[in-house]
Amino acid sequence: MNFEAIKKETIMLVPNKEPALQRIPSEIRIDPLTGRTARICHFMKLAWEKPDFDALVSGTDAWCPFCGAKVHQLTPQFPAELIAEGRMCKGDMVIFPNMAPYDSIGAVAIFGARHYIPMTEFTPS
Repeated sequence: MNFEAIKKETIMLVPNKEPALQRIPSEIRIDPLTGRTARICHFMKLAWEKPDFDALVSGTDAWCPFCGAKVHQLTPQFPAELIAEGRMCKGDMVIFPNMAPYDSIGAVAIFGARHYIPMTEFTPS
């Protein structure tokens, strides 16, 4: 029986005074009996309790790394050989590397300039 694991690595520039290159490992494991795959990731601890979003959001726009010009100062960038500009931008939308990646290329997208948009207010546009 052959146990197969495909090693992956995400590479991104982490925002500091001097942006530092960070490498985050992950892997895909293949079940030798079923052929199904599973991703092994190195995420931060996640809590699944439903939060009070209004309380959480109140006052956070002042320091939010995803608001205004801070998104270009505080979020990581793709390596230049992948995205020359570091981030993909169109209007007020921005895509940048996920700091908790689940594969070699994982991204976070910011949809517009509003600090907080409840899921019930998302529209196709």
